Amino acid sequence: MNRNAVPGDDPAAVFVSLSGVPMLLLNDDLTVGAASDSFCTVFGIRPELVSERELSELGGGEWDLPSLISLLRGVIAGYSRIDTYDTDLHPRGSEARRIAVKVVRLPKGGDVGSCRLLVTIVDRTDLQALSRENERLCSEIRLLRHQLDSRVANSLQIVASILMLGTQHVRAGQIDGPDDEQDRLATVEDLRIRLFLVGRFRADRHALLPARAVRQPRRLHAAGPQSGGSRDTDR
Repeated sequence: MNRNAVPGDDPAAVFVSLSGVPMLLLNDDLTVGAASDSFCTVFGIRPELVSERELSELGGGEWDLPSLISLLRGVIAGYSRIDTYDTDLHPRGSEARRIAVKVVRLPKGGDVGSCRLLVTIVDRTDLQALSRENERLCSEIRLLRHQLDSRVANSLQIVASILMLGTQHVRAGQIDGPDDEQDRLATVEDLRIRLFLVGRFRADRHALLPARAVRQPRRLHAAGPQSGGSRDTDR
């Protein structure tokens, strides 16, 4: 506990000192009345160097934020309020940090018109980094989805083209079908005629030969071409 910044008879200061979040209690001149241990730990400030110092003097001067100080003075004067104020903190020797400041105006008992400010600081550095990473991933997902949609569309176009070519071939086959059928019928008819003529030729040839020679073709072969005019040697 930061006992150096906790007046024992000040409930507001005790509340701030016991807080588990970074918190400051500022007087109306913007000097620190109390600071939580969490504030000192998170922002790397020694507790003994906080109490009764002005906000702009904390740390290495990184809290000297003109815009924030102007807003705080406006809240003290009563003509402005700060629900949430986002700004960048630039500590010396380390990376910038994104913080959100919330301010509540507390009336100071016994002093008419006097007040104090309860200031809560939320470090959003990691949250902001996570948000940027999330945006990057979403952007990559959108890009991948666009590429996938394009590839699917191209694939569908290829399939459609193949189907169209197949349909055209089928239609062409249907158009040429009767001619092909007629060609096949003509070929079969020609074959039948040829077979008929060959069979008729054989029948006529056998009709011209002696009946016995037809029954004994070996004798016909042995007799030679002149066997038709010679006598049968078996007789």
